[in-house]
Order: sequence, then structure tokens, then C-alpha cells
Amino acid sequence: MIHFSNYRPKLIPYLGTVDPTSLARVQSIDPTVSLNREKIEELGRDGAVGYKKGIPNVTVRMTQYEHGNMEIYKLLANKPLSTQTLTLSDFRISMVDLLAYLQKDDGSMLGTVWYPKVRISGFGINIGSPDAMIERTFDLVGEGFKILQGDNRYLIYKSHTVTSDEVPTVTITLDDPVPVANPDTGEYMLRVLRVRAGETKELESSEYSYSESTNELTVSNVEENDVIRILYSASSYISGEEYFELNSTDPVVISADSVSIYLVSGEYIHRLQSVTIDVAFEREDQKEIGSSEVVLRGIKSQTVTVSLGRLLETWSIEEAMRDKPTGYGIIDVQQFKDNMGLVVKIYDNSLKQNFRYGIKVTGLSPTELRNGASVGNYTGADNTLEGSSLILTEDETVLGV
Repeated sequence: MIHFSNYRPKLIPYLGTVDPTSLARVQSIDPTVSLNREKIEELGRDGAVGYKKGIPNVTVRMTQYEHGNMEIYKLLANKPLSTQTLTLSDFRISMVDLLAYLQKDDGSMLGTVWYPKVRISGFGINIGSPDAMIERTFDLVGEGFKILQGDNRYLIYKSHTVTSDEVPTVTITLDDPVPVANPDTGEYMLRVLRVRAGETKELESSEYSYSESTNELTVSNVEENDVIRILYSASSYISGEEYFELNSTDPVVISADSVSIYLVSGEYIHRLQSVTIDVAFEREDQKEIGSSEVVLRGIKSQTVTVSLGRLLETWSIEEAMRDKPTGYGIIDVQQFKDNMGLVVKIYDNSLKQNFRYGIKVTGLSPTELRNGASVGNYTGADNTLEGSSLILTEDETVLGV
């Protein structure tokens, strides 16, 4: 059996040159693979002629505890880890390989589960109560799922930067570990990418070759500073390297008392009982005739939904929605403005001395108000707002408050 402590997830960004990165504080990964097989029948036959095999649909919901690190957002956007600020447009054409190495209780390696080229379809940040641990959720979509086992049980990533004396044909030795052929195709390379001047191209098999006798991969038509990124499977992992790195530097988890929440105008929001920010992407990913691969990726639109739950003591948020001062006589909801903004600052702990990163949502329009009252409870005041713009940043000055 596979204990959760032996399920070790990683992400490999597809675009650019960011290396595979282990995922920290993940609480669950819940994939669903729909094979899309359609039964074919015909007149004169009792039972099916066979099945039309469609392109699978893969969805993955991943939950992670907040630990004050933007790393996973950068990986999903295929951005360098040095990036400080992300907008929703950064996720339009990005995709990643999600994989997990699985080790049995007896210490032996079962293999690797691999979800290639998945794209983000939404994410959320949930602060469920004043005592809650903050959770992040990520929704991914794709078309593939592969199980690597036996002699192919490890998914291996290698990267090589071309030097001037390796132009125009570079030879890369792959002997640690030695690639094992795909038993379905006989091919040794699962993927070869070339990154040139920031542009990523997946190479055709005619653009490279692999020699089983010398364990050498030869890639043609390269230029100096090209980065060749390679995926293959093997029966062992890279010598002297761990296939999963533990994160022991970030906070274990960040709780609700370690955030500050403001309106963009600068007012601190008091008495909040819950905060949820949900981002949903309407993706436009297109295949082409003659291929099962997605060849064009994009996002047609994005929706950011903010839900604020609080106990009713003042009408401060409603006054801000009306753009009126404290104590304004009559607040008419039909006159709420539609350019609200919210800022969430995340710190190491409740002392709030070490800023980690922040979220800024702008262009919000109120969509729903709830002021429920019931016997035995204090009256609540819940607000839901909707917009299409969100920024994640490690630069506190970008937040403006």
C-alpha cells in the first residue's frame, strides 16, 4: 500500500526553463480520468460492434495549506521563481506536468503517476473562520494520464544548455540513469523541448535521435544558449539526488490571524468571520484534426468571486460600496458602485512583522447581500462581489495599502 507520506508530488513547468519542483503542504490530490469511450452498435447485431476511443478528459483538484509562498502560482504560470508579481493573464498559455512518485510501505518503489500538460482552470483561497488554517485549492484540466512502473518506474528530467562549441548539433549523454524504452512505441524519449530566446518548442522525433549503445541524445539545429529539456523513464533515479525535497523553511501553516484585509481605499475590514476568493477560468484550448494533443491554449474569460462573511456591527462595507462616509443616512443598494477592490496581506504569523505576499482584487461589483437572523445567534452580514482582475505579489508596494 501507499501511505500518504510516501506520495510525493512535483510540478514541471512546460514553458521556459524552470526545473521540476516538489510541492509543499499539499493536503489532497483528487484526479478524475474520463476515458470518453462510446459504444458502437449496428442493425442486425446483438451487442456492441466495438467502442470508439475518444480523447480522455482529466480533471485534478489539489488542496494545499497556505504557507506564505507563491511558488506554486509561479510554477503553474510557467514563470521563473524570481518573479514577484503575477496577473491572471500569466496563466493563459501555461501548462505543467503533474507527477507523483509512489513508494510502498516496504520501501520499494511502485512507480510514478504522471498527468502531462495539464492547465489551470481555477484556483481559490479560503479562510473559513477566525480560527481556521488557510487553504488554497487548484483545479487542473488535461487529456492524459500515464502510469510508469516496472523498468520504467521513474520519470526523469534532464536539462542541458548548449555552448558555442556544441553548435549546430549537440550530443548529450544520458547514462545516469540510462533511459528505458517505452514498451508501446520502442522510443526512449518521452519528450524533448528546446527553449530558445524565451520561446519553447517541442521537438519532433526527426529533430533528434538517441543511441541505445552509447546512451547519447543528439539534437540538431541548435544555437548557443539553447536549453534542451528532456523527459524519459528509467528503472532508477539520478545518482546522489533525491526525487522529492522537503520544505522545512516556510511556516508549517498560516492561520486566519496572520492576514490583514483591506478595502483598496485603505480601510481595514473588521469583524470578518470568513473570506473566500475564487478564480474561475473559461478556457479555450483547441486540438487539431490528426492529433490528440491540445495545440492552442488560451483563456476566453476569467471570473473572480469574493465572499465576505461577517457579524453585523456596522455598515462599513456597505458604506464603502455606496462610496459614502460613516453614518450616511440611507444606503440604497441600487446605487452601489461597481469598482470595489480588496487587498489581502499574508504574514508569517499573527505578529504581522514579516510580509510574505499579497492578493489584490480590483473592479469588483456587488452581486449579493445576506443579512440573515435567527434565534440564538448574532446577526450576520455577508457580501458577495464579482470581478475579473486579480494580482498576486511579493512586492508589498504593488498592493497600494
